[in-house]
Amino acid sequence: MDKMAGIMDGLRKQPLTEIAGSTVVKVTDYEKPEETGLPAANVLIYKLANGETVIVRPSGTEPKVKFYMGVKEDSIAPVSYTHLRAHETSA
Repeated sequence: MDKMAGIMDGLRKQPLTEIAGSTVVKVTDYEKPEETGLPAANVLIYKLANGETVIVRPSGTEPKVKFYMGVKEDSIAPVSYTHLRAHETSA
């Protein structure tokens, strides 16, 4: 579980600037209720320039971090996880 916390901490300290070739235009950190108006949660939401959304959160039952990707049909591109994996190996 410490590794998951390290990955999430790494994503907060060094936010992703690009995912799958699309620029990150906004990061919402749900640990900051003042940004969301909701109770604190260990969730990051990345809004991308191409209209896609990536949600990152630790699993509640398994030792892994989950990435949920909302894509638009006309913006699906090959995905490279190199940058995402860099956070995993550095944690």
